[in-house]
Amino acid sequence: MADEGAPKSKESVTLHLTSLVQLVRGLGKDPESCLQFCMLLNIPPLTITRMLYEEPEEVLDDGCQRDPVELALEKCIMEWRDATKDKKNKERVKTLETILRHMDKNELADAMMERYSNGQPMSPRMFSGEGS
Repeated sequence: MADEGAPKSKESVTLHLTSLVQLVRGLGKDPESCLQFCMLLNIPPLTITRMLYEEPEEVLDDGCQRDPVELALEKCIMEWRDATKDKKNKERVKTLETILRHMDKNELADAMMERYSNGQPMSPRMFSGEGS
C-alpha cells in the first residue's frame, strides 16, 4: 500500500520555533496579554505562573536579564508547540489564528495566515511596518 511507511507531513515553516517566537514577540510585553495568550493556548495556570516567576537563565550580552514576560510567552509557545506536534499544521495555525482574533490582534492574525498560505516564516519585519 502507498500509505505504509509514508513520512509524516512536514511541519510548516510558519510553525518552526523561531517563527513562533517572532509571533509572540509581536504580541508585546503587556502582562495581561501574555497571561491571556498563554491561557488561550490551554497552558495550565500553574505552569504559566511558574514560567513567569522562575529565575531567568538567559542573560543578554550586556549582562542584563531578559524580560520575564517575554520569556514566559516564549516558553508557553514552546510548550504549546510540543503539546500539539501530532496535530495537522492547518489545525495548529487555525488555533493560533482563533486565539489572535479573540485577543483583537486581527492584523497579526492576518499576517500570520498570509505567511502560512505562502509557506513563509514570521519575521520581525512583520511588526515594523516593512512587510515581509
